[in-house]
Amino acid sequence: MLDIAPAPLALPKSIRKRARGLLDQQLWNFGCDARNSAGNLLLDFGFHRNRPATFGLGSTAYSLNIADPETYLVVWGFGAFAGDRHEGVFLRRFNFKPMLASIREPVIHVHLPKNIRARSLTTGTFCKTRRQQLGELLQTFARYEQWVSGTHGAGYRESCLRERTPRARRESVPPTQVAEAWREIASHLVGAVVP
Repeated sequence: MLDIAPAPLALPKSIRKRARGLLDQQLWNFGCDARNSAGNLLLDFGFHRNRPATFGLGSTAYSLNIADPETYLVVWGFGAFAGDRHEGVFLRRFNFKPMLASIREPVIHVHLPKNIRARSLTTGTFCKTRRQQLGELLQTFARYEQWVSGTHGAGYRESCLRERTPRARRESVPPTQVAEAWREIASHLVGAVVP
């Protein structure tokens, strides 16, 4: 068997930097939404919560069926995944680089990043299915942010932003532009404008 070193997906440096910051901001937003005093917004949107069996040992997994009953979006404090129960596209927080992820247990039962075997997507592994999964992940982020804006107003996201460190606030995308920023990134990654 011939091992070929994987070639990373080519993204312009400016897009990669913006996407890295936006993913961190999105996961921060999800954390704020899960702790919302009026109720967990992720659950209100339709996500299902799966907490670790041992309190404090790992990150809560929030899953949402997307596209079809066998395709999941799962978000944790450490990243996001789109795919079926055992394989798909994984984005690690602080490093926006789409990875091919293989998981032994069903993805909704993963609570630690070490339980996700991720490797670089190559031209061969970034096939139509992976593109669709990544597109669905980014589409869902955009739809979610539109929903939050429509149900809770821009002021709510501004309050989430104020809780971040000064540096993170400076580097954040303005809350009114987050959904559109996800669509722009999706157009670069997936090759088509995301509706």
